[in-house]
Amino acid sequence: MKGDIEAIIAVIPEREADTGRHYAVLVGVVNAASHDPALRSAVSEHVLGRPRRLLRPVLERAVARGEIPADRDLDLIVDTLLGLNMLRLADGKPIDREHVARVLRHVVYPLAIARPD
Repeated sequence: MKGDIEAIIAVIPEREADTGRHYAVLVGVVNAASHDPALRSAVSEHVLGRPRRLLRPVLERAVARGEIPADRDLDLIVDTLLGLNMLRLADGKPIDREHVARVLRHVVYPLAIARPD
């Protein structure tokens, strides 16, 4: 699992300084999607769906290898990453490689491998 996370981090592109405008637009679109079912569906599939499609199989393989408990809510783990990214955008900060690496290493990985009490 840890190697999978490092592989994901390695392929995250560095963001350029002008992407702040793009993020502001994304925050606006996500806000508008909360009021429009068709837009909500499009955002879910095309914006939120990409990281879900990337991370979910990684987690499933880790479950198959016994690194993550089989009863773990994988969707919740992925949505935790998405939620932290949206919070960062709302704060006007970029979702850059450093941020994603911190979330994957310090939140997603420990959450995924934690054994139930």
